[in-house]
Amino acid sequence: MSDSEAPRPKMQFKIDFTKLKGIAELGVKRASVFMGLGTNAAMVSPPISHVLADNVQFHFVPSDPSDEMKLHYLEEFERWTIGNCLRDLADNFSMFLTEAFFIYHLLQTMTYSELEDLGAKRAFEKLNVSAQYKRLTPDLCLDPGLGEMFETFRRARNCLSHRMGNVTAEDAPEGELRIRWCMIGASVVSDDGQSLLMDNDTMGTEQSFVVRNALIKVGMHWKERAFPLGTVIRLSRHDLSEMCMGVTLVTEHVMQKLIEYTRAKGVPVKVLPIDCSNEPVAGFHNQ
Repeated sequence: MSDSEAPRPKMQFKIDFTKLKGIAELGVKRASVFMGLGTNAAMVSPPISHVLADNVQFHFVPSDPSDEMKLHYLEEFERWTIGNCLRDLADNFSMFLTEAFFIYHLLQTMTYSELEDLGAKRAFEKLNVSAQYKRLTPDLCLDPGLGEMFETFRRARNCLSHRMGNVTAEDAPEGELRIRWCMIGASVVSDDGQSLLMDNDTMGTEQSFVVRNALIKVGMHWKERAFPLGTVIRLSRHDLSEMCMGVTLVTEHVMQKLIEYTRAKGVPVKVLPIDCSNEPVAGFHNQ
């Protein structure tokens, strides 16, 4: 038997699931913090100056624009901040899925070949976040319905990256670009069975008054924003906050399914406190 035909040695695995989860959590935290910093700065009155330091050689816009132009700058800055946070959220979740796939891939054979296994990881890494979730769905028995959220994130991300958020036929072949996300929330069920989600859009309105003895349900809900052709993607800080919750929920779902698969392969599972060291997510050594 040649060296190339020799069986790969079995490996004993040590997987840090807390570190794995931390990859997705980092994206959520970055999006939340950066969105807060950016949108809060946009609301400061009087407005923060947009002028670079005095010793900067080149300036490209007037240092003292009209009040109308200042407002325009702030509105565009807030939109840019939220759009970047959405991209960051999707990109970090893609990194999380890549590491989750690599763990699953190694557990399939309990062996390791740098050429083959890292090649499989790189191929998976090249997929967009929606395709990555779809690829893992049958392997880990993931909820396929949750993948829709990342497909809409992908489309919005492409529109923001390549067309500055201006919705074209390429983004919305059916006439509008929809962004959907799941979240945990409370809803009030009326006598006729209709359900009203209590969120930022409904709180404080006539709809939000709860009738005595009315049924209140807490659970997962879906929300969406639609942007027709010719419009610009504009998300609110509340929208992105809810999207962060959606990504957190799906992260927990993927983690649970991966841990179940790991235990089924006979590998001990221990979730530890967050560790920010540079150790890899999955370690292994020869038995």
